[in-house]
Amino acid sequence: MTLISLAMIVKNEEATLARCLESVKPLVDEMIVVDTGSTDKTIDIAGEFGAQVHHFEWRDDFAAARNESLRHCKGEWVLVLDADEAIDPLDYEKIKNACTRPRADAYMLIHRHYTFKPRLVIQGNTAVPNKSEYGEGKNLPFYVDSWTTRLARMTGDLSYSGRIHESFEPLLWLQGKETPELDAVIHHYGKLFDDREEYKNQYYFMLAQRDVEEKPNDMVTLFNLLQQALLINQWEVAINSAQAIRKLGVNAEFVLYGGGQALQESGRHEEAVEYFDELLRQTSGHVQAMVRKGLSLKAMGDFGAGRQLIIDAMKLDPTFVFAHVCLADLELGAGNFDEAKSVLESGLKAFPDDSELTRLYVQACGSLAESELGENNFAAARQAALDAIRIVSNEPALYNLLLKIELTRNDYDQAARDAMLGLQNCPDEGNGLWHRLAAVYLWETGERETAKSILESGLKAFPTDSELTGLCVQVYGRMAESELGVNNFDAARQTALDAIKIVPNEPALFSLLLKIELTRNDRDQAARDAMLGLRNCLNEGNGLWHHLAAVYLWETGEREIAKSILESGLNAFPGDTELVRFKNMISG
Repeated sequence: MTLISLAMIVKNEEATLARCLESVKPLVDEMIVVDTGSTDKTIDIAGEFGAQVHHFEWRDDFAAARNESLRHCKGEWVLVLDADEAIDPLDYEKIKNACTRPRADAYMLIHRHYTFKPRLVIQGNTAVPNKSEYGEGKNLPFYVDSWTTRLARMTGDLSYSGRIHESFEPLLWLQGKETPELDAVIHHYGKLFDDREEYKNQYYFMLAQRDVEEKPNDMVTLFNLLQQALLINQWEVAINSAQAIRKLGVNAEFVLYGGGQALQESGRHEEAVEYFDELLRQTSGHVQAMVRKGLSLKAMGDFGAGRQLIIDAMKLDPTFVFAHVCLADLELGAGNFDEAKSVLESGLKAFPDDSELTRLYVQACGSLAESELGENNFAAARQAALDAIRIVSNEPALYNLLLKIELTRNDYDQAARDAMLGLQNCPDEGNGLWHRLAAVYLWETGERETAKSILESGLKAFPTDSELTGLCVQVYGRMAESELGVNNFDAARQTALDAIKIVPNEPALFSLLLKIELTRNDRDQAARDAMLGLRNCLNEGNGLWHHLAAVYLWETGEREIAKSILESGLNAFPGDTELVRFKNMISG
């Protein structure tokens, strides 16, 4: 007996189809896949799972394709899925029981849309943190639930209608059949793919416009156009659609909210308030409408009333993150930085990963810190910056703010410690300043190897920073001079060479090398170091490098090279007596 048929329409779904079919194969008795023109591996994947694949020429009509899939179903019941959906094993028994012991001819299932966006709203429902026990979607942060009729008895006249947002619900309603809710979930992953969603929304908008052109007074087509216009910010189309639906005598929640949103986004705030007021008369605690009305009131100049309305909405639903964002924005705009910070902290408790809340919190803390700094309230300014870092530890601007606070009050040691904290959390940031402050502090506190390491990493990140270069030369030079002072010639030489690896074009380092070798009377090594210096720093050394190199090369038989170096030295330093004397000597 074929109890449940799976019915699908697909096109280029190789990325998601296998997951869908694998999830549903133990539940259904046959799998019907209607392909509308795939050019990828979709058909092969369907075949691998034992699905019956049928072909259907696409005609910009989702209902027609769905009805083609129903035509091939042999089961007593049909379960309709898309390729980016799945069923969890926890719900197999519920679905089978609904078919073997039916209490209706069709059921609405929970449609769970997974998302990374905590402010996503679908059919008036907002995203919530994902704390479900399902294996499907368990690692995704948020979801929005809605209802969808996807499980129905396969009667001879079961069919879809609607070019887009196709459904067999209108037929069931006409037949007087109930569609009770079934506590089973269709897990939908399509909202995770922004590029595909954007393409889909644009395509659906085009089809919805075509529908309205053909049936301008049809409520369903107008409703679809309103929905699609809102998704792609076509505010004028949305406004016209909402007004047309209201003229038909329909003041449904979505029409009032969507129309009000479109009016608000178009700057028509008085009209938007009328829409939100009508919605609030129908549903007094509609938090989305309260927040939207509050924004329009503020835009109309009534800051206090707008602010209070958003606060009231937050009290009704503390998890409505859009309210936190809007209230914080209002407070920031009014210069109420403490209040904005408090609002955002409560929002981040509910949604710690929300990027917009995080961005506003950093802004609020930064503004508060700058304000306190302007009043020389250094401790309060520092605390505000640290509060932001506690939430967002990898934001370079916050460490720059900390340094600004400490440098303003001349606490260079604390600024250096803050620079080190910044480097721990944001390596290769700070434009060289963090590295300079940290290296000097560590050098002065005796942690010289760590200071060297920070200088090296700083110069890798900012090789053209002249202050870092100078500091590197100074630090390594001091270390080499210290070793030279106790006749640790090899250690002094190695320190100088380490510095040259980091800053290969700094004349002072080669002069230091020469000093070390001349101090221990190794003139040959000094001459070789002079030649190294001339390769990296042409025409430096004040004549000494040229003289040492020329003498050494002359004595080792490299006389043409010696004469060449001598000539270049005299061109660079024509008055150098040692170079002149050596030239006279070899010429005579």
